[in-house]
Amino acid sequence: MVVHLLRIAFCSSYVQASIFETVGRPMVDACLTGYNGTIFAYGQTGSGKTFTMQGLVEMGQLVQEHRGLMPRTFEYVFQKMNKLTTVVRLDLVGASSSVECVLYIGAKLCLQVLIFGDLQREDH
Repeated sequence: MVVHLLRIAFCSSYVQASIFETVGRPMVDACLTGYNGTIFAYGQTGSGKTFTMQGLVEMGQLVQEHRGLMPRTFEYVFQKMNKLTTVVRLDLVGASSSVECVLYIGAKLCLQVLIFGDLQREDH
């Protein structure tokens, strides 16, 4: 038996900023500390999924006060990135048959990739 828990439901009187503060900001904060995050909009046609995720668009322009989760989330991510004072370091260690690419943000290992192959070949 599969049980799905619903933590919160938003009624039509909620404003976009409140939805972002409740859902978007905590998810971004968690993602920036290493957790995966997804915001998934599901519902019947006409129930407000696009409005919630994108916001209100009039004459091809996003209405600022009605920005949805996506624009608010992107804005917040870039605000957080602009405040980072963390050192980003990329180490490339290679030989003729492999290269190891290691990305550190601060002291935290974020990505490690080992690439195998004939790196001396000139036909690629």
